[in-house]
Amino acid sequence: MLDDFIFKVSVSKRFADDIDTFFKSNKEITEQNKKELEFLCNRKDTTKMTLIRSKKEADKWRVRFNKYFYLPK
Repeated sequence: MLDDFIFKVSVSKRFADDIDTFFKSNKEITEQNKKELEFLCNRKDTTKMTLIRSKKEADKWRVRFNKYFYLPK
């Protein structure tokens, strides 16, 4: 269980724009666009991951996402 840990991941603007464009133009995954997605994901881009342990902030995220996901207490 991860309790009060929060993983924040930041990606480069170029990567975010390319992934956004990919999903807007493709409604389902086929073999051809799967290769394109793999190429985008394997490309060298700047990524930053931060690990935070904060009960207060974790509770904010739980409230925010509780309506979309099952979050056990």
